[in-house]
Amino acid sequence: MFAEEEEARHFHSIVHAFKEYKKHTLQWIQLCENNWANIPAHQRALLNDDMKAKFASMRTAAKHNGHFIDFLLVDNVHLFANEDAPSSSSSSSLSETCSHHHYGDGSDHGPKLSDIEKVKSTLRQFVRDWSVVGQEERHQCYGPILRELAQRLPITPEGPDTRPRNEMRVLCPGAGLGRLAMDITAMGFNCEGNEFSYFMLIASNFILNKSSRVNEFTLFPFLHQNVNVLRTEDQLAPVRVPDVLPSQMITPGVEFAMSAGEFVETYRNQPNMFDVVVTCFFVDTAKNIIEYVETIHRTLKDGGLWINLGPLLYHFADSDEGSIELTYQQFKHVIQQYGFRIEKEEMCSTTYT
Repeated sequence: MFAEEEEARHFHSIVHAFKEYKKHTLQWIQLCENNWANIPAHQRALLNDDMKAKFASMRTAAKHNGHFIDFLLVDNVHLFANEDAPSSSSSSSLSETCSHHHYGDGSDHGPKLSDIEKVKSTLRQFVRDWSVVGQEERHQCYGPILRELAQRLPITPEGPDTRPRNEMRVLCPGAGLGRLAMDITAMGFNCEGNEFSYFMLIASNFILNKSSRVNEFTLFPFLHQNVNVLRTEDQLAPVRVPDVLPSQMITPGVEFAMSAGEFVETYRNQPNMFDVVVTCFFVDTAKNIIEYVETIHRTLKDGGLWINLGPLLYHFADSDEGSIELTYQQFKHVIQQYGFRIEKEEMCSTTYT
C-alpha cells in the first residue's frame, strides 16, 4: 500500500508541475523584464521599445503554452488509474505496470525546479516527434532504424521467415512521445512502445489519443531559449502539432500499444515475446547497461533482431546511484557474450535532443 501511495504522490507531483508551468514561466519573464529595467536608462534607450514588445510577446506565448497544457491534462487521471483505456486497434493502449521510484512530491511548496525543466523539455519533444520542424531530426535518428527494418524484414518476405509484417511484434523501449513506435506500426508491424517517464506518458497519451486533425495544436517550445538566439522571431516561433494524425497511421490488422513502467521490471518476465527490439538513444539511460542487454536478449525470440542507434552518454554517470559505464568496445563484447551476432555497425551524426 505504501508503494502505491508513493507512486500516486509522484504522479500527482508531475501533474502539479505541468499545472504550475504558466505561473512559473510568467514569473521568469517578469524577472527578465526586471533585470532589463535595472540597467542604466541610456542603455535601455538603445532597445527599449524592442524589449518591451519582446516581453509582451513572451507573456502571450507562455499563456498559449499554458492553454496547450490544459488540453494535455484533461484526461490524465485515466492514465494513472488505467481507466477507459482506448482500444489498441484504433490508436494506442496505455497500461500502468511498474513502480517509478522517484521522491518527494513537491506539491506542498510548489513543484521542484527540475520538474518544471522537464515540462519545458516535454514541450520541445513535441517538436522533434510530431511537427514538420522536427522532420530532419527524425530523418537522422529514426530514419536509419526504419530503413534497416525495411531491408531486413521486407513487405514481401524472403528467406526462411515468410511471415507477413502484421504477424511480427516489435518492442520500442524509451518510446517518449511515441513517434518512432508509430512509424514502425505504419510500416505494418505490431509495435509496443514502452516508457518510464510520466512526463512522456502524459504527453504521448494526449498526442496519440486526443488529436483529431493535422496541425490541430500550436505551441511555443523555444520560448525558454534565452541564449544563443539569432532573432526574437526564432525564440517565439510557433510550432504546430501533429504533422500527421496518429490514428490514421495504423492499418487494419495491425496493433499498437504503449506500456508504462521501467523497462527491466516490465519485461524481465516476458521471454521470447518479440521478433524485433528497437532502441533509439535508450541504452545509456540504464544505471546498469548490462541489465538492459540481458533483458533485450530475454524478451527476443530465437533468431530475433535488435536494432540500436545512439550514444553512450550514461545519464547517471555523474550521480551517486551506482552507474555502470562501459566503453563501446566493452559494450560490444557484452552483447556478443549474450549470444548476439553483430551484423552491421556504423557511425552516424545526429542533432538528437
